[in-house]
Amino acid sequence: MLFCYVRCWPSIITECSGVADVVLLIDESTSVGKSNFHKVKLFVANVLNGLDIGNTVVQVGCLTFSDKVTDRFDVNRYDTILPLTTGIVYLR
Repeated sequence: MLFCYVRCWPSIITECSGVADVVLLIDESTSVGKSNFHKVKLFVANVLNGLDIGNTVVQVGCLTFSDKVTDRFDVNRYDTILPLTTGIVYLR
């Protein structure tokens, strides 16, 4: 079971532990705009920083969508937080 304690921005998650596979679905349509898309990626990276990322705990995958769905990475691609958040922030 995944347990998260959530507070208001900027301290999004203060405690989160458990085992889970999480798949993000991020809107990258033109109606979001480049500036807001970047804000969404930073928000997601901040949320992920509160999770215990690893092969035996929380694994994260990512899909983006606009007029089609794009598989950005599978849940088993990243096993530590830094490459995961870097992968999110540098989505294009």
